[in-house]
Amino acid sequence: MPSKNSPNLRSLKSLKEPQSVSQPILDPEKVKVPKPKLNRVSKGVYMEESRARKFDLLVAIMKNEDEKKKGPELLDEALDLLFDKYSSKF
Repeated sequence: MPSKNSPNLRSLKSLKEPQSVSQPILDPEKVKVPKPKLNRVSKGVYMEESRARKFDLLVAIMKNEDEKKKGPELLDEALDLLFDKYSSKF
């Protein structure tokens, strides 16, 4: 018979080492930062067919690039360039 002062083997066996919760190592290149949602409006724009085809081709190419800019983002960039060029007019 075990003495009252000796540890109970069953109780010692039932004690498990605390499992450490390890955080997965995040690859900074794969971490997605949510972009703020922009309020957009629809504007009807008429353009030459050749420019429309070039724009569609550019959008398709950019979707396969690392930056993955979409049509609205490309239009925003083009408009910003126009605003910079003609900022003295307004």
